[in-house]
Amino acid sequence: MYYRRKLLGLFGLSVCGGCVIRVILNSKHILAEEKAKPHDKIEELRELKLKQAQVIFRHGARTPIAVIPDISQANYTKDQFSFDVAHTIFKYEELSLDGRPKTHSAYDEQGDLKPKLKGGSNVGMLTPLGQEQMYLFGKELKREYMNKAKLLSPEYNPEEIYVRSTNIKRTRTSARCVLAGMFGSTQLNSLQEPLKLYVDNLNTDFLIPQTNDCHVLHKITHNAVEYWGDLPEIKRDRLLVEKNIGLDSTNGGKKIDFIYARDDIVARKTHGLPVPKVLLELEDLIDRRAVEMLLYSFCGLHKSEQPLATRLTSGRFLSCVLENMQKKNGPKLYLFSAHDSTIVGVLHALNIFDNQWPPFAANIRFELYEDSKKTEYVKIKYNGQDKVVRGCEKELCTLSDFKKAISKYTVQKQEYESLCASNTLGVTAKVIQKMVKDDETKEQSNTPVGM
Repeated sequence: MYYRRKLLGLFGLSVCGGCVIRVILNSKHILAEEKAKPHDKIEELRELKLKQAQVIFRHGARTPIAVIPDISQANYTKDQFSFDVAHTIFKYEELSLDGRPKTHSAYDEQGDLKPKLKGGSNVGMLTPLGQEQMYLFGKELKREYMNKAKLLSPEYNPEEIYVRSTNIKRTRTSARCVLAGMFGSTQLNSLQEPLKLYVDNLNTDFLIPQTNDCHVLHKITHNAVEYWGDLPEIKRDRLLVEKNIGLDSTNGGKKIDFIYARDDIVARKTHGLPVPKVLLELEDLIDRRAVEMLLYSFCGLHKSEQPLATRLTSGRFLSCVLENMQKKNGPKLYLFSAHDSTIVGVLHALNIFDNQWPPFAANIRFELYEDSKKTEYVKIKYNGQDKVVRGCEKELCTLSDFKKAISKYTVQKQEYESLCASNTLGVTAKVIQKMVKDDETKEQSNTPVGM
């Protein structure tokens, strides 16, 4: 979530409008909405008991994954961007889903080998500011699920909480910071057994769109990466941006990548670093086109692709959510630390995507309630705001209605693997048979954009 208040005095950084604190503002806004509700609505809510919450969130602010060619780079010095925030640190174990020690992260290893940013920091690294964002988000979850709803015990209980992350350092660290915000590092360091954080292998994890290992999803993503920028209207905007920043792609030179360009701008603004005037003038255009490409990459460029693409992107996660809701005596809170690419697919499946890039710390909450008659209800929140999702007429929806509406986007592992290996796109697949032109495009289509 964007944090609008400046975190003054922290790490010598000033925070611009791109990194906003909505924690306190959201809480006040929610309280104001509660007061404005009709009396009968309040009575209805009083009869409900929160049984379970599942929260999937994007990591906090990070250094850029790539920088814009031929533009003066921002200075990401190690003393400002490469350290852990003290009050987020505690001892914990990182385990595979089967309970054994986690495997190495090929993604982290590749990142370590990439050229450093100006100043010496790594690309795509959770910054101290990003750690603080996630710590504050943990505080928000504490207020919501511990202090207000009484869902959780004040003391950490491993039977109440299940924590899972993608096997990438910035998401693992984000999960750590959220838990520190919820329980405090002192309490977590005093546990008899270290807290457990679970991860899956990167090439099978449903918290990441598998654009490399899923044949069909790879085609869909490659289609967006390879062809979208050459559609007439998009090409016009791309050439305009390239002209203004001094790039020439007409003779085989590098094309501007709207997503990487946006990433560079957002990282600068978030951390209070200077943004060249030419980029500020083009910012709205770059942002709009980047959001479109993010959506098309994971939810399909063509309408015929979209239902299937959305299932392949987020269907296994949604199946997991429904399975967790049906568990008896399972954890009361599930935390999933993931990426913007994960969030956008889930938003699209829920029919609540707002055509805005999911900001740092963006989160979707699946809340399961029960009334006095044992009827179960679901409420979905995006960045703290109640949403009317697919198949529901209001924010509070019966579990049965929610399951019926969302089932068209869920997929189990066996069916997922079958779909990934098939040629189910039919005619649409013919559009994307073109060979990958160069290593840059191949890398982009193999790696989920954004992240």
